[in-house]
Amino acid sequence: MNAVQLPKPKADPQASSTGLVLTNEAGLRCDNPPWQLVDQVVRELDPGRGNSFCCLATPENSYVQTLCGFNGYHLEWRVPSATAPDGYIHYRAGYPGGSSKPFELKKHDCVNAGEHRDLIQLADVVEAFRAFHHGDGLPALFDWRPLDI
Repeated sequence: MNAVQLPKPKADPQASSTGLVLTNEAGLRCDNPPWQLVDQVVRELDPGRGNSFCCLATPENSYVQTLCGFNGYHLEWRVPSATAPDGYIHYRAGYPGGSSKPFELKKHDCVNAGEHRDLIQLADVVEAFRAFHHGDGLPALFDWRPLDI
C-alpha cells in the first residue's frame, strides 16, 4: 500500500475563494466562486454525458478535481512540492483500509482505471472541495496515494 497520511495544515479561519477558479467539463469558468456555487457544480456532475468533471484551482496551479461515474467518484488533489520533478505531487484519495485491487470508475463514454478504494462517495467529494475552498488542506478522512502523472 503506497497511501500516505498527510499532516493537515492549520486552517485560516478567514480563508475565502479569492484567486480560485472553478471549471467543469460543460464549459463553466468562474473566478472567485462562492461556496454555494462550488457545491452546486460538484453535485450536478453526471457520469459521462458532457459534464462529468470539475476542478477548483489556485493561481499557483494547485487544485482539487473530481470525475463522476456510475459507481462513484475519483478525487485528486495536487500540491506544490520542492522535491517533485515538476514542482507538484498529484494525489488520489482513497478510503483507508479499502481494497487495492484494480477497479474501474465507469462512465457513459469511458472508464477510468484505479483501485477499488478510489471510488469515493459524493458527500466526501463535496467535503474535500469545501476543504480546498476554505484553505483547510487535504482532508484526513482519506488515504492520499501519490500518482505518476
